[in-house]
Amino acid sequence: MKRLVLFLMVFTFFVAMGGVASAVPTIDGDFQYSEWAGHFTEEDWVGQHGYVGPGYGGQEFDVEYLGLYIAGDMVYFGLQTGFNLKDGVDNGLHNYEQGDFFMDFGGDGTWDVGIDYSVSGNEATYSLYLNPSYEDPYLYHNSTPYQVNKDNSSGPFGTFSGKYGTYKDRQGQHYVLEGAFSLWDFSGLSEYLGEKATIHWTMSCGNDVLEHTTSPVPTPEPATMLLFGTGLIGLAGLGRKKLKKR
Repeated sequence: MKRLVLFLMVFTFFVAMGGVASAVPTIDGDFQYSEWAGHFTEEDWVGQHGYVGPGYGGQEFDVEYLGLYIAGDMVYFGLQTGFNLKDGVDNGLHNYEQGDFFMDFGGDGTWDVGIDYSVSGNEATYSLYLNPSYEDPYLYHNSTPYQVNKDNSSGPFGTFSGKYGTYKDRQGQHYVLEGAFSLWDFSGLSEYLGEKATIHWTMSCGNDVLEHTTSPVPTPEPATMLLFGTGLIGLAGLGRKKLKKR
């Protein structure tokens, strides 16, 4: 009996821990496809004459991967692109600027959150705006929005940190931003708990754009799992008593 109870206690512990410690993307400035599996959109290609869609520009303007993962109150997001996320792209005629992140909760077509950022070393600092006013890309308006209009937006309502990274391969240079925040950390965001969301990113010209929509991943509460395990132990004890009576 003692062995059975011990087994059930250990089993319950690991089940409970598994429920709350489900695999989530690591915020390290390295967009690992296995970590974001099922929670990112890929458009990593450059077509004829540097077409990236809806515009041109080649690898320097290619938005490659955009990820969004929601678990409980935590929102994880990640971006990989050939566009320089720290300094923008200057072709000698124009300085193309990096865009901000935008999120729509509930799928009503309204951008509820705008996330501006700055980079220092491999650290990223994000500033969150609610119901932001925004700027449109000046070349391809169908890629809108591009950047939070800070003059006409209330906020920021707070900041949080993330990671920035770069690497180079045969395809060219790649830049990565990753971050995570809790819906409980910002006033007005808790109403979005449990809702699906869409994330959007483009640069100032709008040459390429990506969006990804995802639903929250179910996360069992530890208290519920422990209660379940306690019930199993109780049933095991009851069964043992009945055997003794027989």
